[in-house]
Amino acid sequence: MNFYILGKCVYYIFILASIIFPLQAFYKYFPRKGTSQKNLCIAYGCYAVFLFAMFFVSNYVVVSVISFIIFPIWTLNNILFLEGTRGFRASLTVIFYIFALLSESFTGMLVGVMSLLFPKWNLISLYIGRNGSDFSLIVTTAIDIIVFFFASRLMEKALGKYMHLINTKLILLLGLPVIIIIFIINVLCVMPSAKYCIIAFMISVPLFAIVHWKVFRHGTQLLQEQKQIHMEEKKRLMIVKQENAHYRQMNEEFEKLRKWNHDIKNHLLILSQLAKKEEYDKVIEYIEIMQKETVGQNKAKGE
Repeated sequence: MNFYILGKCVYYIFILASIIFPLQAFYKYFPRKGTSQKNLCIAYGCYAVFLFAMFFVSNYVVVSVISFIIFPIWTLNNILFLEGTRGFRASLTVIFYIFALLSESFTGMLVGVMSLLFPKWNLISLYIGRNGSDFSLIVTTAIDIIVFFFASRLMEKALGKYMHLINTKLILLLGLPVIIIIFIINVLCVMPSAKYCIIAFMISVPLFAIVHWKVFRHGTQLLQEQKQIHMEEKKRLMIVKQENAHYRQMNEEFEKLRKWNHDIKNHLLILSQLAKKEEYDKVIEYIEIMQKETVGQNKAKGE
């Protein structure tokens, strides 16, 4: 009984974390105008109250329902709290869903290794064996929380580094084939008859696989084009920066020349006045002073 309650609590924390982590990562780069961190905290509180209902149903029902409602929750969060077009926000949802799948896969691998090392624990991955033991639920979910946290941090860094590749069409072409296949598998897993499940799986998956392979291949081609466009844009920006630097250098040289001309005019004026007064000794003395100043300036410049 204690394991049952603890398993519920750990899974409850995991679901909240799977809502909070992605939204925080996206909100850092794409916050919607008029929203604040306070609004996010209010939303988190509402989700916490709503998800509390999971304590009153079985683990099988909870995992089955969560696998379907978590995606709409992510989409709703992106609509309410993130800036951008609808397609762009949908692509952000796809990005995180892919990261979530990778996290689940990594967790499943770790649990599989642990089940081999400790066979008496009877561990089974949460998303494969929904009727697993409470201890299995606790261990798997605890690992998933840790993996999910680091995956979210990794995604946040990737957003900052590869933000130029966030293109709605590109993300959908690359991500939808994966997501739809996973969605179909989830639907088939909750079908009441195993016989119908197998038949539906054998018919639908190959057909979708062919279509999705073509879509995915088109997405990879678009990715290469996007990278090429980005490289050309970087080159163009580099040329602009070089031109700006050259312009600033020319402007500095022009200012130096203008100042030098101004100083020469002043020197000639002084020499002219001294010559008119026939103070030739002072003229020679002034010229010597000018020569010393010129030599000193050249030494300071290293010339």
